[in-house]
Amino acid sequence: MEGNKVIPKVRLEIYEPEAATVRFIFDALAGGQSCWDIIRSFEARNIPAPRNGKWCPSTIGRMVRNESYIGKAYANRYEVIKRDGKRNQRIRPREEWIALPDGVFPAITDEATMMAAVRQIEKNRTIDAQRNNKNPEAFLLRGGYARCGTCGAALMAVNRKGNQHFYRCPYSCRSNDKRCPSFTITT
Repeated sequence: MEGNKVIPKVRLEIYEPEAATVRFIFDALAGGQSCWDIIRSFEARNIPAPRNGKWCPSTIGRMVRNESYIGKAYANRYEVIKRDGKRNQRIRPREEWIALPDGVFPAITDEATMMAAVRQIEKNRTIDAQRNNKNPEAFLLRGGYARCGTCGAALMAVNRKGNQHFYRCPYSCRSNDKRCPSFTITT
């Protein structure tokens, strides 16, 4: 400890190939692109998603809202809950988080770019909601009331060209061990 300054014992380092992907996401959103535009760009360039999965808007949304990308780090963010023999994580209230010293997480982007990206995601969400409201009868069960009979997941509404609307389990197209053999429901 130098004077009143706390020097962290552990400091993460930026892995530049992944940091370039993160910067691209923030800059593209701040520049007005949608999550789907970014996903199509990544698929065209074969850029892998985190944890060997597929890119999806929720992954990008979580990344953009994660303050560690602007250098703010917290401990005590999650608590483990054991229920029926399973361990689940739940986020704690923000007032219970403990701020880590500056320098533990190096910033990959700045706060202004992060805020612009978050605003763009919210704007895109509003636009998507307006598009889906053009045919509300086809998406009445969007609130999670329809559930997969096999795995219990909330069914996902899908709108195809030619006014084909149907619901399907979000796990029915996964390529990993969470694949669900469920069927689709057409409207």
